[in-house]
Amino acid sequence: MTAAPLVRLASLGAPDALPNTIQRPQSCSGEALRIRNYPAKIMEGVADGPDADLKLFDASGLPTPMRARVMANMAAGERG
Repeated sequence: MTAAPLVRLASLGAPDALPNTIQRPQSCSGEALRIRNYPAKIMEGVADGPDADLKLFDASGLPTPMRARVMANMAAGERG
């Protein structure tokens, strides 16, 4: 059996040695608000509250008109 050849790896240095030109992420507060409002938008005209059954499918598993409404609400929320 032959020995595997030695491999040398390059070092990037410690993370604190990186230049300060790296862009820091901006605040996401607007995005967080949009995400919190999304469920309320989805259930508009479908359910009375966040714990209510959306009734997306009937007892036999077929989609109800409420499912179409939820999908339309989701699309409207995505468009803004």
